[in-house]
Amino acid sequence: GCNGVDSVQVNVLPELTIFGDATVCEGNTTTYYGSGNANWTVSPAGPVIAGSPSSSVNITWVPPGNYTISATPVNPSLFCNAVATFNVDVIAKPVLNNIVGADSVCPGDQFTYQISSDVSGSPFVWSITNGSGIIHSEMGADKDSVIVEWTSPGPWELSVYQEIEISPGIFCQSLVKTLTINPFLQPIITGLNTVCVDASETYSAGGSNPG
Repeated sequence: GCNGVDSVQVNVLPELTIFGDATVCEGNTTTYYGSGNANWTVSPAGPVIAGSPSSSVNITWVPPGNYTISATPVNPSLFCNAVATFNVDVIAKPVLNNIVGADSVCPGDQFTYQISSDVSGSPFVWSITNGSGIIHSEMGADKDSVIVEWTSPGPWELSVYQEIEISPGIFCQSLVKTLTINPFLQPIITGLNTVCVDASETYSAGGSNPG
């Protein structure tokens, strides 16, 4: 019947962890959060970090590639791990070639325009960003061609970009390509407008596009 009781206080330290997007688009600035104040670094070098040391940082991702974020606790005694890491995949933006199609048109007519890039399997998004017109149809698996009817006096501007879905509902968008379209110029007739009966005069027309 002889016994005794003892106890010891055990403090279970949390683990420092990093939260944020694991897949991002080249050039985007993304916020990452830590479970405590930390000093932040990225390897390999390239991306720009703003806000370290703190519990969160903004990182601008350039150039494309695979990176590792590291967060070292400002107070190591508060956490059970000396450093937290987080891997990020930076997706390159599509690079678009120039828009191919007529840059001088007659209002009311329909014209076909095409675009290509270094990426396949991702759709192009077309819009008329100046003037008015109607995009009648989009063709190709990636919508790389459109038929446009220009419906105002002009000039007009046709714009297009391509977007890659890097995660559900999240897209990596290319830079926008534009093409300025002008209406054909009416010819200007030059020559005398006061003449004698039976006189033979020369008149010329110029300034039109096309000739």
